[in-house]
Formats: sequence, structure tokens, C-alpha cells
Amino acid sequence: KKIKALMTLFGDAIDERELKKYLEENNGNVVLVIEQLTSKLMHRDTKESEEKKHSKEVEKKTEKVKKNEDNENVGEIKPGINLQGYCNNEKCLASKGKLL
Repeated sequence: KKIKALMTLFGDAIDERELKKYLEENNGNVVLVIEQLTSKLMHRDTKESEEKKHSKEVEKKTEKVKKNEDNENVGEIKPGINLQGYCNNEKCLASKGKLL
């Protein structure tokens, strides 16, 4: 009866062998087994949610770095001065700008 009750409560999270082990360790005291397993599962869920939160933060930072890298590769900057639009250095970004 005790194993059936524990299987009903924790069957989806813990297998029957482990439930029997907990029951033997606590001398058949179902209340202690329930307390131990509940605290264990809550700790595991908290740890998993913290890991998910951390992985989301890392993912956001990675995206931010990728965006910055994309912005850096806009064009190659070479020296040159665009004086009234008369710069003839084709590789210079300033020569590509048009004056009104």
C-alpha cells in the first residue's frame, strides 16, 4: 500500500526501485519519504530553472556580440579626405559620400 501511494505521488519522477530504497532507509515511514523526495525534486527544479535562466543570459550576450561583429564588417576604412566631393580614392569610404 505504501509503495502504491508513493508511486501515485512520485511515479512520473522516480522509479519504483528508488522509492523502495527510500522507504527502507526511513523504516517504512511514508511521511519522511514524501518530505525527502519533495525537497529533492524542488531542489532539482530550482537548479534546472537557474540553469535555463543562465543559458538565456549567455545566449543574449552572444547575440549582442554577433550583432556588434556584423556592424564592424560594414566596410574597410582607408585613409583619405573628401574635399568638396573631389576625392578620387575609390577605396575610401569618404569618396563614396555625395554632397548636396
